[in-house]
Amino acid sequence: MQGEILKRAKLNLSRLRDPLYSYPNVFEQTSDWPGDFPGRALLSLTSLYGVFEGNEQEEIKEHILSIISHLDEYLNEDRYFGQIINDKEISEQQLSGNSWYIRGLCRYYEISKDEKAINYLRTINEKLLIPLTKHYKDYPLKERIFVGGVSGHILNKIENNWLLSSDVSCAFILLDGYVSCYEILKDERLKHSIEFIIEQYQRVDFVSLKCQTHATMTCARAILRFYQLTKEEKYLDLVKKMFALYVEYGMTDDYQNINWFQKEDSWTEPCCIVDSFILCKYLYLITKEVQYLKLYNRIYLNGLRTFQRINGGAGCSSIVKGEQRILKASLYEAYFCCSMRMGEGLFELSKSFIDSQLLVADSYRNEDIDIEIDLYDKKVFKVHFLKPGSVSIYVPDGFTSNYLVKNNMITISSNEEKTINIDFELNINEDYHLYLCGDLILSQKDKHVGHIFDIKGQHYSYLNDSSLYEEDTLKDIKQVL
Repeated sequence: MQGEILKRAKLNLSRLRDPLYSYPNVFEQTSDWPGDFPGRALLSLTSLYGVFEGNEQEEIKEHILSIISHLDEYLNEDRYFGQIINDKEISEQQLSGNSWYIRGLCRYYEISKDEKAINYLRTINEKLLIPLTKHYKDYPLKERIFVGGVSGHILNKIENNWLLSSDVSCAFILLDGYVSCYEILKDERLKHSIEFIIEQYQRVDFVSLKCQTHATMTCARAILRFYQLTKEEKYLDLVKKMFALYVEYGMTDDYQNINWFQKEDSWTEPCCIVDSFILCKYLYLITKEVQYLKLYNRIYLNGLRTFQRINGGAGCSSIVKGEQRILKASLYEAYFCCSMRMGEGLFELSKSFIDSQLLVADSYRNEDIDIEIDLYDKKVFKVHFLKPGSVSIYVPDGFTSNYLVKNNMITISSNEEKTINIDFELNINEDYHLYLCGDLILSQKDKHVGHIFDIKGQHYSYLNDSSLYEEDTLKDIKQVL
């Protein structure tokens, strides 16, 4: 990518260069989520490694190695974080935290082929994943009474040998680690473990139990990746069902999320928003159903622009759903989780040119084609063919030009090296409670920036890009959707 996504990736990388995310600090932030902070940092850095090239990539590699080289100082003898799992007191937060560590270790192995990493994964498989599997059948399935914080906390209550969290069902986040390990180790026992845990997860009524939406979407991502490995349709059907319930009960009107299902007095959480647009990407690639492609772009455009901060990190916002129409910053930065999860999201967004299709309306360049797109501010849509070829590019609802739009795609071709400028218009759409220009939500506010739209005698402008505002300014900004 060359445009907005690359700019945001550079901004996020600048945040992760902070000493907080380097040795030794990265290992000293785990609190009651063993492995969570260093795991997310490792996953983020290994993801951003795939976004960049040249000097930036080499700097990221050095950063990754500085973390890997000190792992032994902080792991237990079974090569994961925290105490050796006690069958009588299984902390779901420890499992969740170690899932991010496993994910990061797997991605590190994929880019390095470091034998140290795969040996760690083999040990984790034998000592943690395989023995733990049977305990998922006893996971407590009843509503919890709690007052949850942004970072989640242990409830100090053991049920069925599980030490539970306010982030309801976060134990199942480890399914993401199981699938990542299986992708690399190809251990049939792991396959059976994954099948068993998915079977247990289907007993979880995650909407009624007010489960954490992030945990639910992480599970859905894991199950979808397992479907891609097995091609068993029942897993794809399950993910589609889970995502449909999320859209109905867990997604806000502005394509972000409610931290727990049915708790609309909470806040959004960028970790879940990242999970949701990654899911949309792969659901579209698998099913070719355009609803997922459209959501992929709307979640990216309205979610990422709203949660990324000027320091490159990510923060939470108020819930906009139903009668609640005011959008404002809730937590300036969730440096302990969401700022790091952005890395994986930006990696997936940067890999949006697939089979001569560009899945996001953003600039892109390779050896065959140079695409410059800015639909909203500069109003530019330019395709330069470096040799004969054809490309299909996503366009939002309300896009009109001389090109035929089919399933939110236009196809542009040339039989010679040539630059093609596409003249276009973006019409205003009304969607449920919202007005949108293309995929970008319009809002009312005290101070409008950029293009102003007069709709029924009221002034609207694009949803604010939070990454343009200092913290003291952002906390006082309110938008009405």
